[in-house]
Amino acid sequence: MIKKIILRIKKNKNYFYVFIGLGFSIFFAFANNLIIARQLNPSNYGLFFSILAIVMMFANLVVSGLPFYLQDQISNKMFSYKKIGNEIFLLFLLFIIFYFIILICWTYLGPNTLVDKKILLSLSILIVLSPFIEIAKTLLQINSKFFNISILNITVNFVRFLLIILVIYSSLKLDLDTVSVIYILGSLFPFIISLYLFSKYLNFKFFFTNFHKLFSFKLILQTLKKTKFYISTNFLYFVYASLDILIIKYKLSNFDAGIFFAAYSIILGLQIFGEATIRTFSFQYFKKIKSNIKSIKLFASQNTRFLMILVLPFCLIIFFYSDIIIELLYGDKYIISSGVLKYLVFLVPLRIISTNLSLITITKKRAYYNSIILLTILVIKIPLMLILIHYFALVGVVICLITLEILNLMLISYFNNQKILNAK
Repeated sequence: MIKKIILRIKKNKNYFYVFIGLGFSIFFAFANNLIIARQLNPSNYGLFFSILAIVMMFANLVVSGLPFYLQDQISNKMFSYKKIGNEIFLLFLLFIIFYFIILICWTYLGPNTLVDKKILLSLSILIVLSPFIEIAKTLLQINSKFFNISILNITVNFVRFLLIILVIYSSLKLDLDTVSVIYILGSLFPFIISLYLFSKYLNFKFFFTNFHKLFSFKLILQTLKKTKFYISTNFLYFVYASLDILIIKYKLSNFDAGIFFAAYSIILGLQIFGEATIRTFSFQYFKKIKSNIKSIKLFASQNTRFLMILVLPFCLIIFFYSDIIIELLYGDKYIISSGVLKYLVFLVPLRIISTNLSLITITKKRAYYNSIILLTILVIKIPLMLILIHYFALVGVVICLITLEILNLMLISYFNNQKILNAK
């Protein structure tokens, strides 16, 4: 088994680079979480990361599925880098303004405390910084700069890690305000690099662009029409993914949000394998799917089996030793998280399968079926989670997530088998 894994990695050095980069990035992100969790109490820990989840939801909504649109366009022989650059920058500006206004409205009109409002406003700059970092990763992927992707992946969390260590060994206090500043500063340098990459690869001149011409109503409508399914899928996915901790925070408490996120951050760490797949192989999906449906079906099947071999041993360890893992990593204050972690681990293999299948769906039908699936699940998720939380508290959240992940996998499998892979 181990020899097979090593052989597969050796055959694809790109996967190795991305995997190592994501591995170090997740290591530093997880180290940041652990230090912050131990320095703060569960309530403040839950408060910060639930607020960060809100801000990052809006930041990801600004991205609007444009990395997949970019890959789709460049995989065609007839394309213009400058034209695509103009379209992406236009949508970024529009969505930054739109979602920033929504965030401000939520800050002052939502059920937020004074501390919530202060942290929300502090972190709101990430709505501008994060989208360019994400599109830069896609540009590096398209140009096969996988080592550079690894460096960019590491930089954000590594800088945050250094700043946290600096604060701890200085006279400063690691409180909510300090952590907020650290998370912003950690994104500044990668943001500057991303602007350079955006300008270089998409031939976009930030200081010499005619913005009046760029913001033509006709161009806006044309761009939105071409990207509508990518935008809708991205919107539905990140609203769907962010609902968990938001419902916990506002329906239960910051303490429950902290307990949940302590367990969930470990699950996110295990998703490194699926993330590496997307970063390395998704552009290959776009190129292969258009010419050989059988080849891409085999490609997805082999990659799924490979990832399962890597992940399942970790899942079994977490299932049987969740209490020891939580106590060692987070301490006694978070011991309740072990019960949540033990069953959240079932999400990992389910998401590995759905990640590979959804890449086929989003490639062949430009996210059309993915939008249908996510809309269906989102409509079910909100009332189901509210009901289960009312009766079972955090256990209800876990039941809801596993149930919906199974439903998601069933729907993706159906559309792939009936509408794409076996379509006549």
